[in-house]
Amino acid sequence: MSDVTKFRGRTPGLALRQAREELGDDARLVSARRVSAPGLPPLYEVQVMTTPAAKDDVIPALRRELAGLREEIGSLRAGVLAQVPAAAAPAAPVEPATTPPDETEDPALAPWFQALERGGASTSTLTRVRHDAARALPDGADIAAAGTAVRDALRGLLGDGGGDDLGLESLVVVGPSGSGKTTTLAKIAAERVGRGEEPVLVSADGESLHGEDELAAIAEALALPFETAFVDGRLEEIVERHGAGRVYLVDTPGRSPFAGRGLDPVPALVAALPAAERVLVLDAGRDLAELRAQIDAWAPVSPGRVVLSKLDELARPGRLLDAAIALSLPIARVSFGRSARGTSAVPGDARVLARILGTELAVERTA
Repeated sequence: MSDVTKFRGRTPGLALRQAREELGDDARLVSARRVSAPGLPPLYEVQVMTTPAAKDDVIPALRRELAGLREEIGSLRAGVLAQVPAAAAPAAPVEPATTPPDETEDPALAPWFQALERGGASTSTLTRVRHDAARALPDGADIAAAGTAVRDALRGLLGDGGGDDLGLESLVVVGPSGSGKTTTLAKIAAERVGRGEEPVLVSADGESLHGEDELAAIAEALALPFETAFVDGRLEEIVERHGAGRVYLVDTPGRSPFAGRGLDPVPALVAALPAAERVLVLDAGRDLAELRAQIDAWAPVSPGRVVLSKLDELARPGRLLDAAIALSLPIARVSFGRSARGTSAVPGDARVLARILGTELAVERTA
């Protein structure tokens, strides 16, 4: 038999966190609603459901499964050790691959392409950039002029993705868990406020408590309206209350399109704001095959552009150039920094180019 219990907190996430601290992690959210009167500090009430009988049955079963796994690991370890040779010869060092120099290349371009190669850009991408830069470079140019030509070639390859208009109209960010959706939305909200706008921030992610708390804190700091839409129909109510003419920035639950539940409940959230743009946020550190697979898997949600996050975490940021060529969606933004104060820029921005070329880059700035 299931028990339903009520908890209250400043945000639904805080109330749900208290419920799970008292009742355990199996406490499941049933509903969430604001109970404070208009004009008063926000207070939310959540109802959670627990199944104590099922929990009592599960724990002994988990203990038995854990004991069995320990036995299997012990057997496997003994078998592996028995097969290890007494003395294994050390592996020969692998020489890093290098791109053969272009004998016709202007000497002024050489250091710039060495930097791009160190940054991880592929040989085919380097060839394309080299061709574009050399064509625009006058005879006898110095290193500074070569740098200008290389940056212009990189901008032509990366494009601008129309990123300056991101968040000008209602926006729904989607993507896998941990991709940086909430941080991306916070950066966009800070930019819109800096331009004198007042979007409504909406957390529709009832599965990531930290994400909701972060977005609530950002809304408070920026003096923006903040709402939660964890329950079916809640987003429609929010739009009805604030008005269809407002701009809504909506954070959705992180989902794996390859897991059992797939993209649920993202399509329903997107359908509640049919005129909103859908932007897919992906970690720039994923390899090209994974990025392509993610874009294909998220096609049912119809994202129009992609944001590549966490550029600052890439040891080889030149891979961004390969992504711009290979991906089927235009890159609207590239972001780096883990807070709302971190930079979010169009792909051809000077700060992005500086990161790709290896120039020291300050990634934090005041929103």
